[in-house]
Amino acid sequence: MQISKYVAVFLKWWWLLIAVSVLIGFGVSYEIGRRPPSYRATATLFVNQVATTGTVTYTDTLLDQALIVTYIQMIDQPIVLDMVRTSLALPYDTTQLAGMVSASQVRTTQLIDITATASTPTEARGIANMVAQVFIDEQEPYLPAGQTTSAIRVVQPALVPTQPVSTHAKLFGAVAGLVGLIGLFAGLGFVEDLNRTVKTPEELEETASLTVLGTVVHAPYRPGAFNDGRTSDPTLEAYRLIRANVEFAVRDNPPRTILITSALTREGKSSVSRNLGIVLSQAGQRVILADGDLRAPDLHHLFNVPGSPGLAELIEDDELKVESCLRPTTFDGLRVLPAGHSAVNPSELLGLPRLESIL
Repeated sequence: MQISKYVAVFLKWWWLLIAVSVLIGFGVSYEIGRRPPSYRATATLFVNQVATTGTVTYTDTLLDQALIVTYIQMIDQPIVLDMVRTSLALPYDTTQLAGMVSASQVRTTQLIDITATASTPTEARGIANMVAQVFIDEQEPYLPAGQTTSAIRVVQPALVPTQPVSTHAKLFGAVAGLVGLIGLFAGLGFVEDLNRTVKTPEELEETASLTVLGTVVHAPYRPGAFNDGRTSDPTLEAYRLIRANVEFAVRDNPPRTILITSALTREGKSSVSRNLGIVLSQAGQRVILADGDLRAPDLHHLFNVPGSPGLAELIEDDELKVESCLRPTTFDGLRVLPAGHSAVNPSELLGLPRLESIL
């Protein structure tokens, strides 16, 4: 799909895009904002190989980093969390508690942050500190020979948080609105791309490789607008432009016959034929309007002339002369050949060789 088409889609549906994106944004913001507040507390551990100090080598540093990665994986293990849940008499199971606790390394240090998120400040602090203590106690069976105390220390116990965790409701609402806008825009673009109907003269020229001779707005017929050749009626001006374009398009080989048709009924064939015939006659042309719609003829009504005999009788009767079926109109140089009687088989009738000789 070309960029110009996306621009056209936006200009056509901008109100829907904006309305949907705003509704999605407000909806997400409201849903996030109405959730109960949560609080977050963090306890910090210091990790070393041994509890005593001494000369530190590069190998010791590598081992410390490896221990930190290992401990982070062990902190939220079920064996630790189950003891925390029992000690604090928490109303959560181990799986729920695991979703409330996380551990991470403080970058490029030997520190581990244990963070707990809960619905109350004191509960968040209690869970963070208890996880730290239980984890340290669980390491005692694995101490090296001769070491009586753990090399892991709590360097900063968790404090009672004073502010709830920000839900970023407005930010998430804005992002959701933007995502909804993009998604809806892409969907509308896809639907419009699947729509193969021709809606503009430019699309007709591009799709069918045909030249558009003119466009006419849908307006009620005003006979007086065509009686005076000097009038500036918009409808008349449109047909004058079509007349000029027709004459220019076939100036090297002017046609004797012009066919006016459409894909469906009631699309304006009779109106276009009538008005184009009028402006051609006003330009000095001798014009005959032949009504070939044998199912629902209308030209004789538009010019208020008898509808029979007409084209149908001319095709069926070789002896009938064309001149005897032509009806004069109030416009000089313009005559009408009505459709004649209603035919049972109009398609077969119009396919007879007699029609070509009549034209």
